[in-house]
Amino acid sequence: MEAAQSVASLLHKNNWNLVYGGGTVGLMGAVARTLVSLSRPNSVHGIIPRALIRFEQQGSVPPVNEYGKTIIVDDMHTRKAMMGKMSNAFVALPGGFGTMEEL
Repeated sequence: MEAAQSVASLLHKNNWNLVYGGGTVGLMGAVARTLVSLSRPNSVHGIIPRALIRFEQQGSVPPVNEYGKTIIVDDMHTRKAMMGKMSNAFVALPGGFGTMEEL
């Protein structure tokens, strides 16, 4: 969790935005939440397939003022394509099978 908060601090110090998978749990949820608290809600863009909302967002889209903007898409292919178009660099923190597949 400290590493996640450090990533958020680094993003904030460099005035970089975060584009991530949109989850509110785990390390990336912590990065998103921390960066919003350090910067501003529009510094975080979560992209999540509709089918994963109940697993990665505890059943509902999180508040913008806590996790930034959430974009809901139809499928993983669209999620990855949007993340690729909106990003300049990629960082992976320890995660599960989904993290490995996306990396």
